[in-house]
Amino acid sequence: MRSNWFLFLGVTVLTAAALPPASAEIVLYAGSGGRYEAVDTNNPGRYAMPTYAPESIAKAGGVMFNVFYDDVNLHNGRGFDDSTLGPARRDRVSELLTYFADTVFNHTGVCDIKFEVSEIDGAANGPTLANSSTFFSISPGFTNGVAFTHMTEGTDPAPTLPDIDVTVDFGWPWYQGTGATPFDQLDFKSVMLHEITHGFGIAALSGATGVGSLPSAPHTYTIWEDFLDTGNGTKLFGGAPPSFLGSPSYLVGSDNGIRFAGPNALAALGATPRVYAPGTFADGSSLSHWDTTLKALGEAVMQPFFSNGEMVRQYAPVDLGALQDLGYSIIAAGELFSGFLVSQNPMGWYEEGSPLALSVRLTGAVLPIMSYQWMLNGGDILDATLSTYGKDHVSDADEGAYTCAVTDSSPGKAMITVGPFVVSVFPAGSLPIAGIAGLGLAAACVIAGAIAVLRRTR
Repeated sequence: MRSNWFLFLGVTVLTAAALPPASAEIVLYAGSGGRYEAVDTNNPGRYAMPTYAPESIAKAGGVMFNVFYDDVNLHNGRGFDDSTLGPARRDRVSELLTYFADTVFNHTGVCDIKFEVSEIDGAANGPTLANSSTFFSISPGFTNGVAFTHMTEGTDPAPTLPDIDVTVDFGWPWYQGTGATPFDQLDFKSVMLHEITHGFGIAALSGATGVGSLPSAPHTYTIWEDFLDTGNGTKLFGGAPPSFLGSPSYLVGSDNGIRFAGPNALAALGATPRVYAPGTFADGSSLSHWDTTLKALGEAVMQPFFSNGEMVRQYAPVDLGALQDLGYSIIAAGELFSGFLVSQNPMGWYEEGSPLALSVRLTGAVLPIMSYQWMLNGGDILDATLSTYGKDHVSDADEGAYTCAVTDSSPGKAMITVGPFVVSVFPAGSLPIAGIAGLGLAAACVIAGAIAVLRRTR
């Protein structure tokens, strides 16, 4: 039987480096320290697809996520099988898979994620929190991993291997809950989101010299790497077959740093996001994360490191934009609102000098709201960028149709326009209280269905 060979890419927080065998046709890359191993799909060894039943998470018409826990299968009492903490850990993973299936990926394929036997030695094993890995077919060119193909096309390029392989070291002080992360603990759900996302393809295969890290596959790079250039605009990888186009010094920031030039990530951030390129190249960590400047801005999942008390449990717009640039179709680029509740108080008829208060409260939004913009008769109202808008004293100039443009945090910046709310202004003392009450105007309206959504699917 013909053997298929795959490149196995893994990303950890930090590990030590080891060289692969020079004769390897396919490699295993495991960890930010850059460990590479040959993996034969006929004899995958420890990386074999599990034979026991998975826990599966899916939505109708969406990706089926199958998760396998070696700890539970072996009943080893550690990690995910811990009698006290194991259920909460598995619940957090299930929540992430539901998040992926329901609100992120607009595909109908499958993703198999295996959690290896957990480690429990913490700092004694070095500064590694967790390690995630995926497989890449060895061939010259820019490629996404098998997880991408299995999810987007529904066909499994490597049936004897899981799509994403994860190992967690539970020797660290993890927080497995759903509340605010204590200042002296690491947020488990945040780190798992980060590690699994490396498996989706936000990762680099190049080494310190820019050449593919496996000697037998010097021209194999990821789609992510195809978008990398320097801060001064020099593209790092290109040609047929792809090769490194710059100087090794560029990979440690000499040409004004490294950027990810994907158009969706740029649109989401409002600027070209910078990529992690420390002064000393770190295999598997350099070029595979956002720069620490994005960490400083907050909420970017693919930051280079996590600290105690830090919590990032869903994608930032720039993370989603990068996934779109890799070729994923993102649910969060449209169809984001199932309905909204609009309230205005008082009613739509006002006397001169009375206060005006308008507000919008949305329900059913998949992602957090990013911005509001109130408008009067189609023109933006200066500085009216909150969910509420009001004036202490209305006049004739305030009469007209008010609308509010609400934009969410997806890469496509899905937007709905709420309203119009028609405001009529009458002379002071001309409207009896009973007359206002008898107008039959609703103070709150629930609207669902016909919602104007600006959608971008790629």
